[in-house]
Amino acid sequence: AGHLTACHSQQSAKTSGDAPPANYKLEKNVLFNVGSAEIIDESVIKHNARWLKANLDKVVVLEGHCDERGSRDFNIELGDRRARSVMKALMQLGVPENQLIIVSYGKDHPLVTARSENGWAQNRRVEFVVR
Repeated sequence: AGHLTACHSQQSAKTSGDAPPANYKLEKNVLFNVGSAEIIDESVIKHNARWLKANLDKVVVLEGHCDERGSRDFNIELGDRRARSVMKALMQLGVPENQLIIVSYGKDHPLVTARSENGWAQNRRVEFVVR
């Protein structure tokens, strides 16, 4: 029942009790398992939803990324599904859709170039970029 109160209206996000501290910043990435668009850790989503609701004048690009394995077309589609799953989760927490833009880069913009499980894991992400 806790998350339902956050999505019933935008007005609740503007009350001082919901406002994060002044130094509250967006976290950078949500990570994913191989071939999946399922969010494995909601903590970044919850953190960033709180920031977005306190900064209704900001627009964030949700950039979907993949590791280098798989075809370009497959990874563009997977990056899009990842970004959409993050967008859906944010909206369920009360973030207005007009604050969110989706882009998929597939495997074209790796964060890490190391060809290893660790490197690939860091590249399977949705990045939050403030416009």
